[in-house]
Amino acid sequence: HSPMSTSKLPLRLSFRLPSSKTIPAALLLLCSLTYGLFSPWLGLHWDDHSILAAFGDDLISVFSFWGADRPANAIYFYGVQSLFGEIAFLWHIWAVLLRWIGALLVWLLLVEFCEGKRFDCFAIASLFLIYPGFRFQSAAVAFNGNLLHLVLILLSILLMVYSLTNNSKRSLFVCSSVGTGFLSMMLNEYHLGYELFRPVAIWYFINSPTLSFRRNIVRVIRAWTPFALMLGAYFLYRVLLGSIERTE
Repeated sequence: HSPMSTSKLPLRLSFRLPSSKTIPAALLLLCSLTYGLFSPWLGLHWDDHSILAAFGDDLISVFSFWGADRPANAIYFYGVQSLFGEIAFLWHIWAVLLRWIGALLVWLLLVEFCEGKRFDCFAIASLFLIYPGFRFQSAAVAFNGNLLHLVLILLSILLMVYSLTNNSKRSLFVCSSVGTGFLSMMLNEYHLGYELFRPVAIWYFINSPTLSFRRNIVRVIRAWTPFALMLGAYFLYRVLLGSIERTE
């Protein structure tokens, strides 16, 4: 007989992918384990102190800092600070939730592009969630607006995709996408590069092999026009009306 008995074969490990209904909960669990475990003890870091000290509860002082070039950021910070005050734990929990919402939106977006590839979509969303490219999660006050900015631009792109795949509610999705996209720009400009993805996504969903290349390009330009106008309006605002007086 062989020295290795058949009763002692190596164990087979099995991994069961969460279903579509449980993937949001799985991403939330992963996000909590990655960023939320030490939230009660993280406290405030870097610019958190100066931002909270400078703003206080005065809306005018908030606008004097951000209002000229990021007016939505000023309103957002005033609202959140009115709720959380200087309680660091609440800022950290909110930052963790924003990080989770961003990963959830990435997953929903990937599902539209990769139908039937549930594992791939979940794996990429998980990597997006835990990849250490953004290293300022611990500065929950200073970079809170950046996380919301990312959430809104992802939501805007997702709504745009829904407008391409849902003819009955196309106008509603286009308006919602333009609104959230413009709000994202008024919060911050760090993720403006995502706008370059819109024409690619539009081409992916509406190009037809039965039409000529020129005809497909015309259809893409037509679908992209509302978003091009949105981007143009933002640049006009920044050039003609916006000003940056901060020393940073």
